[in-house]
Amino acid sequence: MMETLGRSLKMNPALEPARVFLAEARLDQEDYDAAAHESEQVLAANPASLPALSTLAAARHLQGDQARYEDARRRALALNPGNAELYNRLAEISARNRLYRQGADFAQQAVALDPRTWRGLGILGLNQLRLGAIEEGRKSLEASFAGDPYNVWIKNTLDLLDTFPKYRETRTAHFRILLHGKEADLLAPYAAELAEDAYARLSARYGYRPDGLVRVEVYPDHADFSVRTVGLAGLAGLGACFGPVLAIDSPSAREVGQFNWGSTLWHEIAHTFTLGLTGNRVPRWFTEGISVHEEHRARPGWGDDVTVEFLRALRSGELLPLADLNRGFVRPKGPEQVAVSYYQASLVVEWIESQRGFPAIVSLLKAYGEGRSTAQAFEGVLGTTLEDFDKAFFAHLEQRFAGPLAAIRPATKVAMPGLGAARTSPADVEARAKADADDFGAQLAAGLALFHASKRAEALPYLERAQALFPEYAGRDSPHFYLAAIYKDQGRPGDAVKELQQLTAITDSHYQAQLELARLLEDQGDLAGAAASLDRALFISPFEPAVHERLAALSARLGDRGGLVRARRSLVALDPVDRPEALYQLALALVEAGDAAAARREVLHALEIAPRFQRAQELLLRLHDARAGSTNQ
Repeated sequence: MMETLGRSLKMNPALEPARVFLAEARLDQEDYDAAAHESEQVLAANPASLPALSTLAAARHLQGDQARYEDARRRALALNPGNAELYNRLAEISARNRLYRQGADFAQQAVALDPRTWRGLGILGLNQLRLGAIEEGRKSLEASFAGDPYNVWIKNTLDLLDTFPKYRETRTAHFRILLHGKEADLLAPYAAELAEDAYARLSARYGYRPDGLVRVEVYPDHADFSVRTVGLAGLAGLGACFGPVLAIDSPSAREVGQFNWGSTLWHEIAHTFTLGLTGNRVPRWFTEGISVHEEHRARPGWGDDVTVEFLRALRSGELLPLADLNRGFVRPKGPEQVAVSYYQASLVVEWIESQRGFPAIVSLLKAYGEGRSTAQAFEGVLGTTLEDFDKAFFAHLEQRFAGPLAAIRPATKVAMPGLGAARTSPADVEARAKADADDFGAQLAAGLALFHASKRAEALPYLERAQALFPEYAGRDSPHFYLAAIYKDQGRPGDAVKELQQLTAITDSHYQAQLELARLLEDQGDLAGAAASLDRALFISPFEPAVHERLAALSARLGDRGGLVRARRSLVALDPVDRPEALYQLALALVEAGDAAAARREVLHALEIAPRFQRAQELLLRLHDARAGSTNQ
């Protein structure tokens, strides 16, 4: 699109719609100086261009230049004093730059000028929802839709709001967590505990506490999450944060192994702190980089890790310079560039912290909150230009990833055996691997081909070589997982455990790796390690009863009464076929934990369903006798 736009302007530099569009694109990239320049070029030729005055006013507002914003606003209103569209555009552009409160304020001004600006009412409602004002937002959207019933964004959002009565709210000290009723009992304890852990650690680290309770919405249908975020289905993301409100996919919204809902929740909560600390004026790349970095710090394996695509971009010089890194998020060449930009941004944050200490990160956030550009913030806080920073940072990356960089072949696409028109044979793939022992892709392809052909002994040296060339590779076809399977077959459980531990330390979504690691650790007598692996698996998928049964058994053997109760509650929440038995087992766990009152409630629930359940009757009598005995003493 940008190339087409460039060609249009080359043929006609004075083409006003194209130049205004370019100005808005620059605003989306948070390049406010460039946006103002493009707007002023239009106004030099046509001082009465309301679209250009709107983008100029938006650029000045986003720069925090109140005097020049007021000048542009006055010029626009002088042309048309009732110009509600000026404020609509300011509201829309502010929201696209994460300034949702200002977006709502501008939309309110548009509605004050023209109560029949249905677009303004819609923008107002969407921003009210983003700020957590749900009832006010619904009223604004309903008024907008009554005037313009063909706005699909508003219609979708109103349909979503109609589903909210199906959600149940769990309140903690700092959060309001909304979960669909069908999975609230299961997810609420895990989400609440994790959210409060994140709050405690991040508030201490950043020296900031959000005002009021943070609203967390967890959607079991990805299309609903997408509508909540952008008004349409089809958004590829996993979570979104508006500051006081955040939304994520439930683990039921995706196939098992596609993501880790715990790390996603942590990522979005981190945004709440960086957005709040800066008044939502933090650049997109910096807040995303911090959130991924905080995932890395939260739990082993959480957050994005190095990929083949990242290494190829680094070696080919395709990583974006810091001054242009936002483009990787808002105007990417393709989905791969988005993922690469997330990881690159996290490495920038990590490197700054390692070189200058964490206070430098906080100082940069405060500089952004004061309205400074990235160039100004880096000069003032780090004492460096962006160009000098890029040189040092890219040199650091070349050194850090020197090993795997040498093993990546940029233009090579490995054809897997039996796939594609060429129908590459295992022998062809193996020949390629033998021809270049330092080609990671070739070694991995040969190892996998032989493994899947049930030639595991022959696969072993290729997989070991692939692992040695790129030990941080965490893809679904990571050699670590297959090596663990081979080592287990060979009676080498210790080596299998090491491979799985290395894999789960660099990826947060390999469900089978966590389950297999738990089995091996339990076999070796490491019950605590096995339970920890199963706990980590629950943040990938918590819906498998067998996993909770294993956790219950391990917790009982470890004497972990709290863990036993949690596992038993989870099994009840999964709506088992034999619900009375599950309630009875929960009651026993509560007795072990010393909570006789709760145990009595659960056993009564069991007897309500199955009045002749003898063991439950006996437990109730025991609880009654114990209660009577304590009363008589």
